[in-house]
Order: sequence, then C-alpha cells, then structure tokens
Amino acid sequence: CSLTAAQLAGTAGARPVVYGHGLLGSARESERGDLGLAAANLMPCATNWIGMSEADIGSAVAALGDINLFPSNVDRLMQSVINQLFLARLMTHPDGFVAAPEFRTASGGASFDTSEVFYEGHSQGGIMGIVATAVSTEWTKAVIGVPGVDYSLLIPRSNNWQKYGPVIAGGYDRPVDGLLILALLQQLWDQAEGSGFARHLATNTLPGTPEHQVIIQVALGDHQVANVS
Repeated sequence: CSLTAAQLAGTAGARPVVYGHGLLGSARESERGDLGLAAANLMPCATNWIGMSEADIGSAVAALGDINLFPSNVDRLMQSVINQLFLARLMTHPDGFVAAPEFRTASGGASFDTSEVFYEGHSQGGIMGIVATAVSTEWTKAVIGVPGVDYSLLIPRSNNWQKYGPVIAGGYDRPVDGLLILALLQQLWDQAEGSGFARHLATNTLPGTPEHQVIIQVALGDHQVANVS
C-alpha cells in the first residue's frame, strides 16, 4: 500500500483505490510516482493479477506453446478477481487494514477514509478491471484505462505479438495455427476477461450487484491494446 507523509500524519484523508497492474506486471506498479493518485489524496493498493502476473510469465509462455496447459491460467485469473475484491474489502472493513497499527495516525485515528473504495487499472488492469468491476459489490466507481476485448482479437494486433507470436509458432506447424489457437483459447478466456463481462459493466448488472459508474480511457493509436478492441 502507498501512503504519503501527510496521509500518515492524518492531515489528509486518503481515499483507497484498488490498482490493477499491466501485462505480466506486479502489484509494485501501484508504487509508481507518475500515477498522480497521491496528489488527489487517493491511496493505491494492489495485489498481483495471478494467472497473468510477473510470477506467471513462465507458465503463460508454456501455455502459448501447448494449449493443453492453458486452463490453469484461466483458473488463476478467476481467483485473481476474487483477490482484488477481497483487497477492496480489507480497505473498507473496520477489522481490515485500518485496524492495524501501521494504518493508524499518531493520535490513534484511521490514516485513510474507509467509507468508500474505488478501482483504477490500465492495460491488463483495464481489461481485467472490466471483469472485477462487473462482479463487484465492493466498489461502484472505476477508471478503466486503455482496455480492450477480447485477447484473441487484441494480441495479434499488439506490438507484443512480436514477442509472443514466435512462441506459439514454435509449438505448432503452420502460421495460421497461431490464430486458431488463440480463438480456441478465447472460449476459456471469456470466463475470466472483459469479453465475458463487458455487457454487465455499468447497467444490465449481474444478480446481486449494483450499477457502476465507469470512465473508460483510450490512447489514440495505442500500439499495445488496439483501439478497435
């Protein structure tokens, strides 16, 4: 978790934000100084998107070369959504983080506001943030940055294809097989990425979930997540 000195001193009411990291990254991205969250009294806190985090690079690459290994990555992605929601609850529940001495001010008060939690994620954090927000009863406001759906559409159009395309090609005989493999993988991916949940993001909500207010931000001419996606 990231708190400024003013927030720790109790002179600024930090508002908690679950931060979703980028492609095969880690929770450490929440500590970046260029997010601009601290200036708005927002406190980013993060956990890895397991299944597609830095620690999963080996298994993710192996799955691209052997489609039979892919279901475990999807299982971990579904678990990672639960992890994001649980993290949000830890930031608002009175027995969560705010109960720990590390999150109390010198006078004994809470160092951040527990009345509401928000979500912000970019790139993979935007793609997966669609899922987490669509099913969330923990937050109702989210910023989804440079997202797209679905992976089988956006990956071949991404400059990351230069890195991951040869991995698929190394496991299968014909160039067209790579696109066929992605299409087949998508049937599993739909269970754990934005394509399966986008229709429920704001309204038309899933049973038991509130309506959400969502800002979606795109980058013109994005070379990683194509605008068409």
